[in-house]
Amino acid sequence: MDLFELLKAMCGCACISDMAYGRPYNEQACLCISFMRLENYDLHVLTDMYQYLTGKSMIFESKERAVISLCELSSTYSAFYNACI
Repeated sequence: MDLFELLKAMCGCACISDMAYGRPYNEQACLCISFMRLENYDLHVLTDMYQYLTGKSMIFESKERAVISLCELSSTYSAFYNACI
C-alpha cells in the first residue's frame, strides 16, 4: 500500500493534504509514522514523506538515513506529548 494512503488511514483523516506541514493532522501523522515499517519503502518515497511532514527540502544519502530522520521526527512529537502529561 502507498505510504501516504496508509498514513492517511492510520490518522483517520479524509485527505492526504490534511497531513501536510501546518495542517490539522500533521502532528498525528508524525506520531503514527513510528508504527510503520518504513524500511519497506523506497528512498524517494521516504524523502517525499519527510518533506511533506516537515515542509523542509531534504536530500538523504541513504534509505537508512531517511528512516532515522522520520523516526526522530516522530520521537520529537512523542517527547513533547509526554512532557505535557
